[in-house]
Amino acid sequence: MKKYILTVCGTSILTNSMSDCARKALLQNANRQSEKEIPPEDLTFIQQEVEVLKGKIRNISEEEARKLSAELNSLIMFYKEEEINAEDVHVFLHTDTYVGKQAAEIVKDWVQNQFPKVQDFRMISATGLQTENIADFQDALSQLVIKFSEELPSYRDNQYRIIFNLTGGFKAILAFLQTVAQFYADESIYIFERSNHLLRIPRLPVRWEPEAVIEEHIQTLRQIELGLPIQGLNSLPRILYTQIEKTVVLSTWGEVVWSEVKKKLYGKKLYEVPVENIHYTEKFIKDVRDLPADRLYHINTRIDDLALHLLDSSYNPKRLDIKKIGKDYYPPANYECDAWADGGAYRIFMQKEGTQITLLALEPHPK
Repeated sequence: MKKYILTVCGTSILTNSMSDCARKALLQNANRQSEKEIPPEDLTFIQQEVEVLKGKIRNISEEEARKLSAELNSLIMFYKEEEINAEDVHVFLHTDTYVGKQAAEIVKDWVQNQFPKVQDFRMISATGLQTENIADFQDALSQLVIKFSEELPSYRDNQYRIIFNLTGGFKAILAFLQTVAQFYADESIYIFERSNHLLRIPRLPVRWEPEAVIEEHIQTLRQIELGLPIQGLNSLPRILYTQIEKTVVLSTWGEVVWSEVKKKLYGKKLYEVPVENIHYTEKFIKDVRDLPADRLYHINTRIDDLALHLLDSSYNPKRLDIKKIGKDYYPPANYECDAWADGGAYRIFMQKEGTQITLLALEPHPK
């Protein structure tokens, strides 16, 4: 059977082979993104040893490779139990660092040399995938989930078995990918260094249903997107948001999932208000209850606009067009705004007193 194998690469293949001086230089510069950020004297040590290792490792035996690299150890053991298929795909995930990329290239080169019939070898990373900056790291993990969600389903549709090789790499990345594997991989493999036993863990019967997750936390996500006071953050899945000091924003993955399902959810029903100073009357709820999905979407979006208007009175985009009306126009309303302008325009009538808004009714725009 064809296989898509994601191998997470650490730097053990370098640290297990280097001199003490080069190893010290590597560890001191492990999170440097490019060689330009590494002091020249350290870079010289690292580059010299990397070049020697690249020339040496390409033709070493399986036994030697297993001793040098946890990642290679598990791959070698895996292929003792599985046939090599010319259509296998090997993807090597490395940190967004100079030394991480060097280590992954060495691992890839050895595998490519050992399996000449296999043609598809790739290296991937994500911007910020390093352990120095937690905010960048979290964003990098979101980028990876997006990549997997876009790419892996098509491989499964084409009868590939998805394997996550999680023996090597850094603990923070592996802990994250162990969870991701339950949604996107058919199997995860592990092996203890120098062990002769491969641990194979099949995927549990878990389904990722973003629409259900987003709807459960829709108020919190609305508040994050709009920059409103946030409630319910503690129960929101951590992958959907990033927190930098006191600022909370949607993560890259959160933005993608939210944008994918927001329109559908906003078309299902009238949701609770995202701020406490907007209120619905029974008449307003009744007026919008049986609207078609595209109109309900406009109503929920307009309520978001009203929440932003309360935060900043200068916020009044054309689609909102909130303005004061005469006391006899639609009593007891003193303000109105657009609900939608296409397909027969409708207005929302409201009472606005200071920072409090009560939505009274949805009515056709007078011709």
